[in-house]
Amino acid sequence: MEIDKIDIPRFDDLPHAALIKPAILDARRSAAIGFWLVATPVFFLACVAMKYFLLWNTGIIQNFEAFWQALDRDRLGFWLQPLVLVIAPAAALLMNLLAVLHIQYEPGRKELNINVKLRWKNLLLAAVAFAVLLVFLLYALGEYFHHQ
Repeated sequence: MEIDKIDIPRFDDLPHAALIKPAILDARRSAAIGFWLVATPVFFLACVAMKYFLLWNTGIIQNFEAFWQALDRDRLGFWLQPLVLVIAPAAALLMNLLAVLHIQYEPGRKELNINVKLRWKNLLLAAVAFAVLLVFLLYALGEYFHHQ
């Protein structure tokens, strides 16, 4: 019979199985952690915008500003400001990008395959973290060129 001559398909060694790999970080977990890492810098920038652009100087803005000024006077608080305002958003950006990106290089074909999972929470948090970092970078550049 001809059916006896047909090869039985094997599913243990599929060529596309190498392309389908889980993300390095869980998307939900990195979104939750990324939210908390970006929350304080976003609140800081919102307070600065309300105080200097909208000319609102309410109690919460004054208290928040007094807290950062107290940290600036403390010798250990000096290291906390860059950690919270720059390193935390950078970590949130990296975590959320790693959760949605999968990069694979195939040396035989000399191809670089980049796959992006459409996890909107992670992409939104990565965009917010990038925007926060961009604002602080532009501020630092402005201060640098202002003092020269």
